[in-house]
Amino acid sequence: MAADQAAVGLAFLEKARLRLPLLFGSALLGVLAYPTVNWHLVIWVSLVPVFASALARTPRQAFFDGWLQGIVFFTLLLRWLDHTFRTYSVIPWPLTWLPILGLAGYCGLYTGLVAAGVSWLRCRLGPAPSLAAAPVLWIAGEWVRGHALSGFPWGLLGYSQAFALPVIQIAEWTGVYGVSFLVVVSKATPPDVVRYLHDATRAAMDEASFTNFAKARVIELDYRAGDKLRADLWQEFRNHTEILKRIGMIKK
Repeated sequence: MAADQAAVGLAFLEKARLRLPLLFGSALLGVLAYPTVNWHLVIWVSLVPVFASALARTPRQAFFDGWLQGIVFFTLLLRWLDHTFRTYSVIPWPLTWLPILGLAGYCGLYTGLVAAGVSWLRCRLGPAPSLAAAPVLWIAGEWVRGHALSGFPWGLLGYSQAFALPVIQIAEWTGVYGVSFLVVVSKATPPDVVRYLHDATRAAMDEASFTNFAKARVIELDYRAGDKLRADLWQEFRNHTEILKRIGMIKK
């Protein structure tokens, strides 16, 4: 009964003219949470269309919806590779985009598989259990992507929260995957999103003070034993930012 109600409420997603803009918008929002924009709040709602599709459509359809969203997301997120290929390879433009699209297609597979998994569970257990499993499926996908074929952990959800100090406290015990888990959990429990936005908005009112604090304490954080794991998350994010600076995506 619950599954039927969920399907009825999301029936509009069967219309491509409504579903596709939501998926493309979802991908764009996700990219805005990373450098150089760093709007970390938007990541908390960016995957809602993917999970909504998983609740309303068949596993096969949900897979292709998730894969499409993942391809668009990673193509935009990895756009800096175009500059790298044009500068350091003999690949002529616009053929430089072919390996980018190939890599985006590979990374997007994990989004599609998670969406298909949620849809498959929804057909058998209902919407609530399938959404409850979504964070576990997502973290499993991120872990596999970060280790399979020598690993490519670029664009993990947790990295988007590197400047959200209250959120990344869990990284001390779980690493970046715990932060990703929190982000996906919020999509399965909308009230948590409201509470987070409320707290984050209040924190943002004093953003200038936080920025000064971070600049003053960044070296200390790297060497304080009690904050080592949390500092590792910050260090990983700074490493990615440094790469973007070197290739010209961020001004030095």
